[in-house]
Amino acid sequence: MPRDRLRDLIAAQLVHSDLPIRVSDLILAALEAPAVGRQGAGDANPGDASPGDDLDAGRGTERLTSEAAVYLRAVSVEGFRGIGPWVTLRLRPGPGLTLVTGRNGSGKSSFAEAAEIALTGEGRRWSQRAAVWRGGWRNLHSGGTVRIEITCTVEGIAGPVTVTRSWQDGDGLAEGHGAAATAGGGQLSTSGWEAAFSTHRPFLSYAELSDLLGGRPSAMFDALHAILGLDAVADVARTLTAARGRLTEAARRLWEEHPPLLAALRASGDPRAAQVADALGDPAHLDLDRAWALAAQPPPAPGPAVPPGQAVTRQLQHHARLTALAALRVPASGEVAVLAARLRELAAEEAGLLGTTIGDAARLATLLAAAVDHHEQHSDARADAHADAGAAAERPCPVCGTGQLDEAWSRAATAELALLRERAAPLAAVREGLVRALAEVRLLVAPVPAALITPVSGAPLNPEPGVLATAPAGSCSIPVGAAETAWERWAALRLLTDPVTVAGGLAAAYPPLREAVEELATAAAKALDLADAAWLPLAARVTAWVSAARRAEADVQPLADVRRALEWFRGAAQELRDERIRPFAEQSAGIWSLLRQESNVDLGPVRLTGSANQRRVDLDVTVDGVDSTALGVMSQGELHALGLALFLPRATSEASPFRFLVIDDPVQSMDPAKVDGLARVLAQVAETRQVVVFTHDDRLADAVRRMRLPATVLDLVRREGSRVELRENLDPVERHLADARALVRTASLPRDMAVMLVPAMCRTAVETACNETVRRRRLAAGARHADVEAALTSAHSVTEKAALALFDDARRARLVLRQLDGHAPWAADTFRALRDGVHVGYGGNLSGLIRNTARLADHFRSLA
Repeated sequence: MPRDRLRDLIAAQLVHSDLPIRVSDLILAALEAPAVGRQGAGDANPGDASPGDDLDAGRGTERLTSEAAVYLRAVSVEGFRGIGPWVTLRLRPGPGLTLVTGRNGSGKSSFAEAAEIALTGEGRRWSQRAAVWRGGWRNLHSGGTVRIEITCTVEGIAGPVTVTRSWQDGDGLAEGHGAAATAGGGQLSTSGWEAAFSTHRPFLSYAELSDLLGGRPSAMFDALHAILGLDAVADVARTLTAARGRLTEAARRLWEEHPPLLAALRASGDPRAAQVADALGDPAHLDLDRAWALAAQPPPAPGPAVPPGQAVTRQLQHHARLTALAALRVPASGEVAVLAARLRELAAEEAGLLGTTIGDAARLATLLAAAVDHHEQHSDARADAHADAGAAAERPCPVCGTGQLDEAWSRAATAELALLRERAAPLAAVREGLVRALAEVRLLVAPVPAALITPVSGAPLNPEPGVLATAPAGSCSIPVGAAETAWERWAALRLLTDPVTVAGGLAAAYPPLREAVEELATAAAKALDLADAAWLPLAARVTAWVSAARRAEADVQPLADVRRALEWFRGAAQELRDERIRPFAEQSAGIWSLLRQESNVDLGPVRLTGSANQRRVDLDVTVDGVDSTALGVMSQGELHALGLALFLPRATSEASPFRFLVIDDPVQSMDPAKVDGLARVLAQVAETRQVVVFTHDDRLADAVRRMRLPATVLDLVRREGSRVELRENLDPVERHLADARALVRTASLPRDMAVMLVPAMCRTAVETACNETVRRRRLAAGARHADVEAALTSAHSVTEKAALALFDDARRARLVLRQLDGHAPWAADTFRALRDGVHVGYGGNLSGLIRNTARLADHFRSLA
């Protein structure tokens, strides 16, 4: 059914449904979507392009319509499958039956598939199979050239219409270039046939017929869908099912991955993992935002408000201490060396100045300054105490006890102090430098960092004193003790004042400090790196899972809508199937009545039911009046006949522009009675249609001749180099006689061989004539096919077969020669010659024997 027609039907039903608009829109969108799931992804498929895609020649191209009747005139093939050099199968364009016979491998199916691919753009036999089955489509003897030419008669167009499809060397099967033209060279477009090919498909291959009712239930369903023109319905259902599958599969995978993700998070020693596990632990209350933030960011430092003793807090504190240890740094070695050198230099300079007049001046200045200070303090106090005396009292020197420290002394001492300080200025400058240097030492030498001495509440037990475990499992350890001891020695320098001692301490304490701290920081950084290396893949899993969870949350409503759309469409599709199959039920029953010859199976209703993996064909039958199912009781031949009964009504619909049918090998698995029924059905269809049947089984041609049904029979022979020849089919008797004449004309054949072989072929011709007479006479009298074949099989000799033909009784074989002699003496002599010549040879004229055999065969055939 064309998609536009299906869309109109579904849209009309949707108008009267109670579906929300968004669900109706999903169904309508599925109607517009391309087909889903007909072949594996990436497989080349000759059906990937529509029939008219590459047959449109551009502007001004006339378009073939689906109303004009089409008949086949010829099928020409070169280099395709079993056909090598160019060969043409000529057909009579009009109603009639044409049988193309030939052994397996002669090229029959190559003609059928060539016509199908050239006209439709696809081959059902290949398009439904894996890529490995689609290899070898080029003939091995073609030299790279592949060309198919279909000549048609199209109503309303003068002269023949030619449709071609060709492939260059290296092209794939789906890459063929197609064109269509009139006899006058005008370009045509076959796109108007596309819908008709889908709805009224005129091609039926043996593989398709076998899959129709003999394959998997779903394959049978799909094949009947195609024959009934319901491909578009199946495509829409597949589109909706695929959409539902994508949504449900995403949700299924999400919750399938949840338990192992939680287990991995809880097994990790990283503090972020524990927090994410807490955020995702309850499926009913997922904190996706928190989990995402934790997975995407470094862990926060533990706040003071976090209660101690919790596992997450311990992990955070532990991680924070590792971070602090990794960040530990000591002063640059150059800075320490420069400061120590400056201290030594200033100390040495101070020592040198102390032994000079500068040193003496400095010492005297210190003493004199103390005396002046003493005088000033005591003279002020005495003046205050004796202010009422009206004069200041004098005080003796506190050192010598004799001198007087009066105002005159004070003035003289102050002047002397200025001179001494001026002489001692260089030493004062050196001492000021030492003060600044020691201050720099206190700035340079930091106290012991808290990370080295602060215990972590609840941290993992150290494997040994002075060692910090980096994980609960103790995967590696940090040498904290050595760094702490070195830093304590280093920090003790802050309390020293002797510059020489401080300089020595800097030189002695710095190298072990630097070594211990660098080792500690490196170990802590490595531990952090190990933690991050373990965390990053886990964080990636978390972000991927959270992203999927967010998509699943967003898909809840779309999934519900798709499920509702699919449920509604399945009901609508079932009604549509029942409606589509109903008009053909009576026709199928009528065809089955002809095909069922000698079968006790009656066909009941045919229904297509189910969907997705549960789709199947329900064929109700009665066996001797008892209800049953077709697939359980019907033989393969009966199933093939039933498949034809279902195919023919659709293909011969009056709405179809194709007035031809191409059927490949329908006879297989059919018993003789079914073959007779098939011949009658095909002859009946051929009254209004052009029917072309390819078969390797001579029984169909024999049935047509025996029942004197109008038909053209062609023989197809494949020669060396894939050279295929077609010739008018001779009846079986004449064929054997023709082979005998060919032997006589073969000059290279020795005479002693010819006298044995020619009588054998003549005898076969007479046996064939007798068999034909017996079949025609007995079947016309109503005998069962099986009984007729049993009688012929039980007649072992040519004489017994002749008795069946003459007397209808193989037991009267001894009367055959007398009966023939009574007809004509030459008849008895000929029969005796071909009977005995097989064993002893024939000494007479071989050509005369052949002529008399032909007369004898005609005599036997006249008895029917």
